[in-house]
Amino acid sequence: MDVSLSNVQLDIAKEARRFLDKECPTDYVRDMYEDERGFTDEIWAKMIEMDWMRVHIPEPYGGIGMDQMDLIMVLEEMGRAVFPGPFFSTVLLAAETIMEGGKL
Repeated sequence: MDVSLSNVQLDIAKEARRFLDKECPTDYVRDMYEDERGFTDEIWAKMIEMDWMRVHIPEPYGGIGMDQMDLIMVLEEMGRAVFPGPFFSTVLLAAETIMEGGKL
């Protein structure tokens, strides 16, 4: 069984790391810890531009249709950067629940 990452997955991780290094420095994380909301619309809009919200959603529903491992590449980099915000609950938990519910 081959468990190595694909070139696409490695590219996703590199791009996520580059983005988070630039947009999510330690000072931003600390500021968001103190902020009532915990994230800014500006960084959320930039993540939308990068298509992170659509990675694991199937193409017929407006997503990119990549697999869970592709999404994990983004999540791993977010964990490394201690990214503040509702990405996990919105993109993974809510989207997965909606997709599963649609199968009923």
